[in-house]
Amino acid sequence: MESKDTLRKKYKALRKSLSESDIKKESERIKGHFFSFLDSKSQTCHIHTFLPIERLNEVDTLCFLDGIWERGHVIYTGLLDSEKKEMKTLRLVKGSKFEAGEYGIPVPKKTEIADWRKIDLVLIPLLAWDQSGNRIGYGKGYYDKFLADLSEGVERIGLSFFPAEENLPSEPHDVKLTHVITGEGLTNIR
Repeated sequence: MESKDTLRKKYKALRKSLSESDIKKESERIKGHFFSFLDSKSQTCHIHTFLPIERLNEVDTLCFLDGIWERGHVIYTGLLDSEKKEMKTLRLVKGSKFEAGEYGIPVPKKTEIADWRKIDLVLIPLLAWDQSGNRIGYGKGYYDKFLADLSEGVERIGLSFFPAEENLPSEPHDVKLTHVITGEGLTNIR
């Protein structure tokens, strides 16, 4: 089995090879599958999403925001606190304007710290994933720590441009995904 560092390098290179057009097209396909899933979850109200780091060619979740608001959901995102090595939860308001924050992550210009305990669905960035729900991110641990604090019933959905690996290395502190959405569709892990 390849190491996490080897897999990170591999998937960063794969992402770097994607054109702007590829990213836009696949992000739209992923968005469509996400909204089909979301529309089947009538009890879901509070959604936390990552915002894409453009230079890392992440799935463009900014194009999801209006559709989520139109469905009447509350949207949250994370704000990294590198001193405490944690992620604070911010509530996004419709029409939010963004600026580049730490690591190039978009951050709303007006911030409002929110209660993370209301969150019932999280969209999670990742580099690689497997059919058991393991994921490899950038290795900073912000999402594992954040996800560990959420209740067990929270939907943890990874978004990926690429299909699953057969098996990924995992550690006891890693929090598994419940679903992954690619351009091909939704994979249920649970």
